[in-house]
Amino acid sequence: MVWLVAMFVMQSQISAYAGEWAGISEIESINLFTNSKESRLVGNPKGRWISSIEARISDEGGGDIGVYADVLCHEAVQSIRIWIYLEHYNEENQIWETFDKQEFEWLAEDFPGQELTMATVSYNIPNQPRGQYYRLQGRFGATSFTNSSEAWRAFTDGLYIE
Repeated sequence: MVWLVAMFVMQSQISAYAGEWAGISEIESINLFTNSKESRLVGNPKGRWISSIEARISDEGGGDIGVYADVLCHEAVQSIRIWIYLEHYNEENQIWETFDKQEFEWLAEDFPGQELTMATVSYNIPNQPRGQYYRLQGRFGATSFTNSSEAWRAFTDGLYIE
C-alpha cells in the first residue's frame, strides 16, 4: 500500500512538472494591425492571470527585423515568460518555418518590494534575407504564487521585408 502511494505521488509530481507549459491555448480575442512597416497583434486572452498581450514585428530597413512583445497580468504573479518564434514563409513548401527562438523569464524574487504584473521585451535581428515574408509567434505564460500556470499563443500577420 505504501509503495502505491509513493508511486502515485512521484507520478503526480512528474506530470505536474512536465505539463507546466504544455497546455498552451490559442487566444480567441485578437486584433491584428498590419501595414508596410509592421505587423502587430493585441490580444485579450481573458485568462486567470494574463489580461492582455501584444506582439509586433517591424521592418527596420536593410534586412533588420524589429521584435517587440509585452504581457500584462490582472494581479501580481510569481513569474512571467515570453517566448518569441520568428518564422519565415517557405514558398516552395507553403509553410511557416521557425528559424529563431528566444525565451525570456521574469521572477518576482528578482524585484524585491515590487509586484510582478507586466513584462516587456524588445530587440532587433539583423541582416535577414530580404524579399521574404516573416511573422512572429508569441507565447505568453504566467505562474501564480500557488504554482498554477497558464500560457497563451498568437501569431502576427506576415510582413514582407524589403
